[in-house]
Amino acid sequence: MTSLLNFLKQSYKLLSSMKCALFFLMLFMLGMMAGTFVESIYGTTFALRAVYHSWWFFFIEAVLLLSLIFSAINRLPYKQRLLGFYIVHTSLVALIISSGITYYFGTDGSMVLAPGVKNSLVELSSDILRITSGKENYDYKIPFSTSANKLDWELDLPNKVKIRVLNYIPFAKEALRWQRRDGFWLTTWKIRKGQREGSIRLANYFDGRFKNYFLLDGVELFIVPYEFYRTMKTLLPKKAIDKVTLFITKDENDFIRLAYGSGKKWTFEKYTMGELQLPGTDFSLALLEEFSNVVIKENYIPEKPTKDSNKNLQAMQVAYRDLQGMEQKQWITNAQEKQLRIGESVYFLQIKSEELKIPVVLALDHFKIELVPGTMQAASYESFITVSDQQQLSHISMNHPLKVDGYTFYQSSYFQDDHGNYHSVLSVNKDPGRALKYLGAFLLMIGVLVHYLIVYREPKGGEMR
Repeated sequence: MTSLLNFLKQSYKLLSSMKCALFFLMLFMLGMMAGTFVESIYGTTFALRAVYHSWWFFFIEAVLLLSLIFSAINRLPYKQRLLGFYIVHTSLVALIISSGITYYFGTDGSMVLAPGVKNSLVELSSDILRITSGKENYDYKIPFSTSANKLDWELDLPNKVKIRVLNYIPFAKEALRWQRRDGFWLTTWKIRKGQREGSIRLANYFDGRFKNYFLLDGVELFIVPYEFYRTMKTLLPKKAIDKVTLFITKDENDFIRLAYGSGKKWTFEKYTMGELQLPGTDFSLALLEEFSNVVIKENYIPEKPTKDSNKNLQAMQVAYRDLQGMEQKQWITNAQEKQLRIGESVYFLQIKSEELKIPVVLALDHFKIELVPGTMQAASYESFITVSDQQQLSHISMNHPLKVDGYTFYQSSYFQDDHGNYHSVLSVNKDPGRALKYLGAFLLMIGVLVHYLIVYREPKGGEMR
């Protein structure tokens, strides 16, 4: 007991010294400088993980807070000549406490608004692994980290289903592995739909990266076995498929063969290099590359983060047992949802931003964008939205935020979906510690001024200065 009391006394003596307070204040300032420098190079997401939300930065803030409080207590009872000292310490304590209030009780994230769709979900900076089965979602929070690490989690799902999380890479890039396997092939196609262009990867196997099915604006593409393709001439006219559909296969001589059409009108032919226009549509495609007797396996390795947080790729490797009881491994990313069949059930897995439901409901009425003349670069963009059930439109632009019920919405960015519709991305902020921050900044200014006046008016050598 005596040793514990001695330890506490020595700790209090150390923390209440001005040297300790100044030392940790210097560390705090160096941490802020490092965070600003890191953010300017690698972006906000990495700076949050590496500095502002790191354990060592929280430790510096906690020790500095205790040191400021103890050093003020140690200089009681009140002395008028230390009035500036008391005010400055009070201001710094207020600033640190306000940052804690903001972190634990505030909201800082983004909201994506689709045309005409109501939304009240804010995407936060923290991430989760979401596993969906039917209508049920199972969310598992992913710890903040800046480098690849082994997690070795075991997740228990209903029906005695188990998923093991093996590895997590917060900033990743693809590093594909090629494996020779007879009978397997994969292709990359350039597609055009009206004025839009893109590319798709199709293969006669499915691993989440290469697909054997694709749907765009009512046009369907299927990869089918050649044995099934040979029966289509009699089967397809009887099916009377309403959608324009394209079937792709490879024959025994490794030639690509196509069947396309709708209803009872179908065309069967061997593909020749060039652009194929599907009849009755503005959809066309052309083969870019083709590989036979090979499969590509997904793999991810660490990568440097980018300033644009939307371009940072996260990857997580999971293991599960298939219907035959064999262990399978798959990579899950934040880029797309991965479908896994585990036992008798189908699960959908994806890394997502953690979501917070707020009491403000927004809906995008229309989005306006102005381009720099002669370019495709945006000069300005703005959103016209409805708030909750109000009929009046509200306007948000880059320099004109919207404030509703303590939340501030800023125009952040935008993107277009596959149909050409504009989606608006808003930054959402709610800071319950803002008033305390303003008070702390004001007291800091007053405290420095009071301290200067007291020191200036102190007699030196028997005279007033």
